[in-house]
Amino acid sequence: MKLLLKPFAAIFMLVGSTILFAGTTGNIAYLEGTVDVSRNGEFLSYYDVDYGLQIEEEDIISTGPDGYVEIELNAPAAGTVLKVEGNTSFYFSTNAGQTDMKLLSGTLALKVGLLTQGENLNVHTESAVMGVRGTEFTVNVAADSELLITCKEGKVACSSSARETFAEPGTVSTWSQTGDLTEDNVNPSDLDEYTQHWQQARIDALMINGLRATEYYRRQLETYQARMTNAMDTLLANERMLQNYSTKMNQGVTLSRTEAARDKIALSRGILEVRSNLVMYEQIFFTLSQLQYYHNQGVGAGRFSDGSSSESFYREFERNKRANMTMIAKAHYYMRVYTYIDHYASANDVMGGGNSGLDSFLNNSPLQ
Repeated sequence: MKLLLKPFAAIFMLVGSTILFAGTTGNIAYLEGTVDVSRNGEFLSYYDVDYGLQIEEEDIISTGPDGYVEIELNAPAAGTVLKVEGNTSFYFSTNAGQTDMKLLSGTLALKVGLLTQGENLNVHTESAVMGVRGTEFTVNVAADSELLITCKEGKVACSSSARETFAEPGTVSTWSQTGDLTEDNVNPSDLDEYTQHWQQARIDALMINGLRATEYYRRQLETYQARMTNAMDTLLANERMLQNYSTKMNQGVTLSRTEAARDKIALSRGILEVRSNLVMYEQIFFTLSQLQYYHNQGVGAGRFSDGSSSESFYREFERNKRANMTMIAKAHYYMRVYTYIDHYASANDVMGGGNSGLDSFLNNSPLQ
């Protein structure tokens, strides 16, 4: 198994534009098992996560090993259904015909309603980009970060920074961590069996390389957790200001340009530090969450090169998991608050390219 040496972005595109502020993207039509939803930096209560719950953009949805949820989306096209398998984490935002999803781990299956001109759906992973119209397709991100794209109906444009191809009925695409592409011819009636074999192959690879993978991501976590914590400390030095703007944003208050420009400058350093670390940090964190699931089944257990055990590492990882997920959720929320301020500040966007909508954040690799 190759270990990730350098991050690169992946996007699945259905064609679009971008909303600045939170809106309702859909609602939960069905769920079972463990399903967590974090909103505005906090987890919703167990009783709130139920049938009919309205999902808002930038909500982070995570399913446990026994979890499953179906979400009916009202954007970009009516009739779009998202099926979220167990051990999956993702979030998305919408904007005037465009929906951007970030799949952090696990499996999403989408049946996309008929899109009209100007409507787009983007699914971002660590390694590829897909563009679809009226398509039924599935994206699997394995614990070793390999990616499988299968398509039952329509056509999916798949691309990385290096190349582009298409997935359609009769073919499947797999992408390695480093963007290497493999294509296979598979009869649509055999897709489920093919996927099962692919998933088992990923588990077999972890049986051999799981300890090495955990040690690699443990080192990455140590580096980026320290950076992310420092970045959040910088940002939260202005937490009172952020909370004040959060209230205004949720009330739909129009800001004066002078006010917004002034406070945007005060927040820019913390926002840039968060932006430069969040993408990599959350990818490492959710990859380890998947590796932890298999470790609990005895895959990849043992001692690291420094003599410490994988068991003690995952015990500590589990103790800190909720706090780290909360930090990720809060970072996303304050990114959105900043976007609200930036919209009214207008000029001199520190994040580049005019109004720095959430889409620009999702589409950029971490700053180095």
